[in-house]
Amino acid sequence: MADIYDKKKRSWIMSRIRGKWTGLDKALHNQLKGHKVPHRMYPGLRGRPDVLVGAELVIFINGCFWHACPICKPKMPQGNREFWHKKIMDNKRRDKRIDRELIALGYSVMRLWGHEIKSNVSQVVKEIKIKIVRN
Repeated sequence: MADIYDKKKRSWIMSRIRGKWTGLDKALHNQLKGHKVPHRMYPGLRGRPDVLVGAELVIFINGCFWHACPICKPKMPQGNREFWHKKIMDNKRRDKRIDRELIALGYSVMRLWGHEIKSNVSQVVKEIKIKIVRN
């Protein structure tokens, strides 16, 4: 199926997609704040994770499409399939590289999927609290 938008309009739409302070970020932040879990958002580490203060734990929220969630198995766009396949595989490789770098700096890395936060953010916070205790 061809894209319903011309290239200029599609480019504008894609430029509106943000990597910081998304709806998922806000939902998790509000729950962590409500549970009095001290954290800092985007403290300048590679990959822009959230950091749990004093726990040496970094949290990433991966969008199911952009990071190829194995559970959701999001559909690839029909147009320009090679580009999208390469883009998403590059994202996955970058995730692994950043994980290794942060682990080398002494952090534990926790990656959450967007669907986990959408479906039950309070359960996600419980899992984060368990991880804090284990660190």
